[in-house]
Amino acid sequence: MRVAVLGFMHETNTFAPTATKFDDFSDNSPTGRLYVGDELMNLKDSSYAIGGAIQSLICNNVKIVPIAWCEAEPGGVVCDDALEQVMDVIIDGLRGSPTVDAVFADLHGAMVTSTYLDADLEIIRRIRRVVGPETPIVCSLDLHGNISPDFVQICDGLSGYRTYPHVDMRETGVRCIQQIMEMVKRPSDTRIGVFESLDFFIPMHQQTTLSSPADKIFEKLEEIERAYENEVDLSFMCGFYASDTYWAGPSIISYSNNAEIARRAKNELSQYVKGIRNEFRGDTVSISQAVKLAVDHNKTKPILLAEVQDNPGGGGTGDVASLIEALCNSHASSVSVSAIFDPKCVSKAHQIGAGASAHFSLGGKTGYGSPYDAEFKVAFLGPGKFAGTGPMSSGVEFDIGPVAVLEKNGVEIVVSSVRIQNLDVGFFRVAGINPSERQVLVIKSTVHYRAAYEGLVDSFLSVATPGCIPMDPSKLSFKNLRSGVARTPRICDST
Repeated sequence: MRVAVLGFMHETNTFAPTATKFDDFSDNSPTGRLYVGDELMNLKDSSYAIGGAIQSLICNNVKIVPIAWCEAEPGGVVCDDALEQVMDVIIDGLRGSPTVDAVFADLHGAMVTSTYLDADLEIIRRIRRVVGPETPIVCSLDLHGNISPDFVQICDGLSGYRTYPHVDMRETGVRCIQQIMEMVKRPSDTRIGVFESLDFFIPMHQQTTLSSPADKIFEKLEEIERAYENEVDLSFMCGFYASDTYWAGPSIISYSNNAEIARRAKNELSQYVKGIRNEFRGDTVSISQAVKLAVDHNKTKPILLAEVQDNPGGGGTGDVASLIEALCNSHASSVSVSAIFDPKCVSKAHQIGAGASAHFSLGGKTGYGSPYDAEFKVAFLGPGKFAGTGPMSSGVEFDIGPVAVLEKNGVEIVVSSVRIQNLDVGFFRVAGINPSERQVLVIKSTVHYRAAYEGLVDSFLSVATPGCIPMDPSKLSFKNLRSGVARTPRICDST
């Protein structure tokens, strides 16, 4: 038995100002890498779904046919050239390999290119043309995938992440291989996929499975699977509304060899989700509210201010300086920020050297907010390389480029040369900062940071700084979204 393994992952924010290019997926990017052929085996122990899939195939004594895998940091629309170059590698790899019995594809589910609003569907269509209609194709998907009925029908199975922060990516890959093994054992059975899109959006920060109501949805999902004695494979996708596509938003997918079981299981989960939809809230705090809470904070553990709307992990520019400026102009003390993306400021800091002071125009260079023009002291300079230690990033080698720490009025600001979200305490430590020794921490992330910071801080606040990932989806101007989708969350204070 031979199974091809491959992946092509991108979460596309169509409202982000900068396009995603081929170099963002390749070795030319510090946040991307293209693995080809046997290089994929280096991902065996990674936290990605493909790592779990490879390990599961090895345990099942299945011959692995490694094709290609890549990802890029979430960002703007993917250039057509990037899609074509990566797909050339994947298709050439499939055509140049022995006939396979199945395909495992590690995708995101919310990729958009200049030509294809549903780029993940186009990826599978091209793979299907090579392997034929009888070869099972099973996909792992991010919980934020925007899934279409055509995608469900062209695949023979799929499994979405069930946690946010995504700490079950490996387990998702294992579930996909379990589906493949069952299909190969029972080739005469016909897999039926059932799909339903839901008519409302879930604010991104409310999709976390570390609290209700999202955690209850996945508990119910697994309860339903057990009730049908695992004769059904269910996925609930929270969706990614910052990707303006027809099928953006939550969806439920059910696969089974029994059409009636697939339909009933999907309906049961749908009924449950609709029954708790009003528990999802859009609450955020304003910059002024966040600053007041920071000034007043005086506890053993720090308070963490998350700039949820300028999250590079959702395509945000990562260079909004509004909250930083407000904190510098307040009486807050013991404040550490990590990180704001501004390679020009980093370069200038390295030129003038540690200990020097100069005028910097910090952030605000890519379309959201204005630069913060002020005098800063260069408090630290370093290379920006470190090994991740958190639940999502253990063993990951980060390179956020040269870094600098600028200091003003008791606020220390880590400035990075690479646009990337903070999901590991190493983003502070790489700049010589021990986050547990500060009163206030500021990061740019929506939810993933919580996996690493949950026990370190006293409390979290979602701060509505400007950005291209609003927690109130009604602030976005959709052009491609289907009609009838409720865009406004129950409560949203994003002033």
